Amino acid sequence: MMESLPRCEKFGNVKRLSTACYLLLVRRLFMMHLLFLSEVAMIAAVMKPLWLALTLALVLVAATPAPVQAALELTRMYQAQIAVNDQSVAQRNQALREALTYTLLKVSGDEQVLSHDLVQSALQNVSKFVVQYGYRQAPAVTQPKSNSSNLSNDDTSPAPVQELQLWVQFDQPQIDRLLQEAGSGVWSNLRPELLIWTVYEDLNLRRRLLGSGDNHEASEFMQQLVTHANARGLPIKLPLLDLNDSMSLSVLDVWARFEDTLAFASSRYSPDGVITARVYQAEPTPSDAAIEGAAESAPQWVLDWVLQLGELRWRGEVSSSEQVQLAQLFISDVTAQLAQRYRISSHAGSTQQWQLQVQNVTSLTQAIAAEQFLLALPSVANVQIEAYGEHTAQFNLLLQTNPGQILQAIDLSKQMRPVSVPGHETEPAQPNYRERFLAPQTPEQPPKTPPMPVYRWVGSE
Repeated sequence: MMESLPRCEKFGNVKRLSTACYLLLVRRLFMMHLLFLSEVAMIAAVMKPLWLALTLALVLVAATPAPVQAALELTRMYQAQIAVNDQSVAQRNQALREALTYTLLKVSGDEQVLSHDLVQSALQNVSKFVVQYGYRQAPAVTQPKSNSSNLSNDDTSPAPVQELQLWVQFDQPQIDRLLQEAGSGVWSNLRPELLIWTVYEDLNLRRRLLGSGDNHEASEFMQQLVTHANARGLPIKLPLLDLNDSMSLSVLDVWARFEDTLAFASSRYSPDGVITARVYQAEPTPSDAAIEGAAESAPQWVLDWVLQLGELRWRGEVSSSEQVQLAQLFISDVTAQLAQRYRISSHAGSTQQWQLQVQNVTSLTQAIAAEQFLLALPSVANVQIEAYGEHTAQFNLLLQTNPGQILQAIDLSKQMRPVSVPGHETEPAQPNYRERFLAPQTPEQPPKTPPMPVYRWVGSE
């Protein structure tokens, strides 16, 4: 007890001293708090614009729609350039016939139309389709080499040379009319851009990927691939085959066509569709050997391909004894199948009314722009706005073709994006109205009129 009293008194003294300084301590703590609040306010004032910018960026990212199929708009569809030796009349007439042939193939994608009597007659009177022509010096265009049965291993390439070319511009309405009268049609200049993954298997069964930077045995093949794709109006991309590609997929992934891996590796190129092609030597069949007997024949090379464009699939196979010709046959096959799907033909007596609804039309100016866009589509004779309100416009179209083909042309555009129609997306057997109404119709059944499709207007991007 005696030892604890001084401690209590001391504690009591300290307590009395703390009471005397309490107000001063509280005042100092209050001033420090005010200083802290002022510093926080200053930092907030400086950081506020940054936070607003970051918030706005996050909102925009969240509001950005998922990537959709958006085709590439081609230009100079009705122009051609042909190499000539001189400016003589004979050379000019021959070059004009070749230019018209290439233009008809590029616009229609239909090789069979060239054998039509109207087209044959037009090729004998090309001048009536010409708007203007001229001569110019330009780099020589690589042509297919028919005397090459194997891809060359020579890395040396000649320096670019200049050649005299005839440039010609054809009359678009007359070309379109000729194709329609010949029973073919016009493939719109809005065309899907395709990424091509190619695996080449040599005679020793070694496989390698081919890309845009090949300077070895496949360089000539890839050059011909690009040349023929440009001539046929088929937009293509070739992979870089850099470190990113090598880490994303392997030769086996492309050869076996693993879709998930291919989709991941292709995403960096943002293509509309992806083609996987395999080049290899075909084994002779017993029947071939019996026919040829003991004579040794040239090896037969095969290229099989698969195209994935959204939910659509195409496939084909071409063969030739000359590898370089595979590029031309390959591009021709792809172009023919795509054009058959997207080519819009005109048939006399098949005029019909068709309605279409467009959402996200926020002003009358946008409604007029949508009307002009629809009117510019091939085989659309007339477009009228039936109703407009609540950011939605309904159009009445006068068509000269199957409405399903117009749907394909709109799907490949950048101005409109399809919207799921309530009541139709739940049908598992018919997942896509475009596939339903583009299915081949039997001669006994007239073409079905699809339900009113709904699109969202996005305008020019």
